[in-house]
Amino acid sequence: MKEIIYLNTEFLHSFMAQQFEGLPISTTMENSQQDTTTSNDSVQKKSAHAIEGEIKSGDFSIPGIFSTPSGRAKYKYGIDSQLSETFTLAQVEAGKEIISKQLHDNALDEFEKYLVENSALHEIDSNSDRGENYIGKYIKLESSFILFDLKYVKNLTNSTLLKKFFKIPGIASPQQYKNGKLSPKLESGFLMMDTLLEYLESILPTNLFLKQGNFVSPLKSDFLRESSSELNFKYGEDSKLKVCVIGRVTKVFDSFDAGLFKEEGNFNDLSGAINDMIHMLLNQINTIEAGDLIISPVAIYFE
Repeated sequence: MKEIIYLNTEFLHSFMAQQFEGLPISTTMENSQQDTTTSNDSVQKKSAHAIEGEIKSGDFSIPGIFSTPSGRAKYKYGIDSQLSETFTLAQVEAGKEIISKQLHDNALDEFEKYLVENSALHEIDSNSDRGENYIGKYIKLESSFILFDLKYVKNLTNSTLLKKFFKIPGIASPQQYKNGKLSPKLESGFLMMDTLLEYLESILPTNLFLKQGNFVSPLKSDFLRESSSELNFKYGEDSKLKVCVIGRVTKVFDSFDAGLFKEEGNFNDLSGAINDMIHMLLNQINTIEAGDLIISPVAIYFE
């Protein structure tokens, strides 16, 4: 049984539509519960005749999914003045079953089955396989992993809060905090960290990455079954568990500028200096490094 934590439903929708000549609409059964009570007192006038009738509605049900109750209405018009009370109780027992998630999970099974039947899924070892041999191909990679969350790193290195800590008596040394001011070295360090993280956030495709050896999977928050904070709380450290990733190897990571500027010129020099600082930061926090293989993940799950 798969415990899915990430599923690219947009990709699976496209796959299912191409394989089955159209996308099956996810089935949703919804019932609502409602109790309605109506009370009515009235005085009826005399009449020379009496009429009595009865109407009955049938019930309808699909076993195990939903049912509608039968109902009966009775009306009597009498010859004498009388006080009549009408009492109506309408009750529909509710249940709401949304099975779109199950359909998505089944679509993943169909996709994996399709790849296996067409010999298009390569099971690899993150410790021994050379990932560049699989660029453009779909892989299945099961191994230990590390989660990197840029948002968590920013919270961890929040300069505003850290500066408050340094101002607590006994925390900072006289060289770090003196006469109500942080040392220029600390101030410079905080400024560099804030600037690098802000720049890194602007160029990375997402805040959350999953790393398996030298394989890196950027994760889109829309496709997570759990929030990034929940995943970090459970798996943020070097987890002893093994996670399975199915996805396509897209490239070998080199740098962020991708040679956008000419070899000679101020922009190229500036870009190189910035990339050097970013790579230094990324290496320190154990995330993307030059030579890593980038995976476009379709699904991530535990078995």
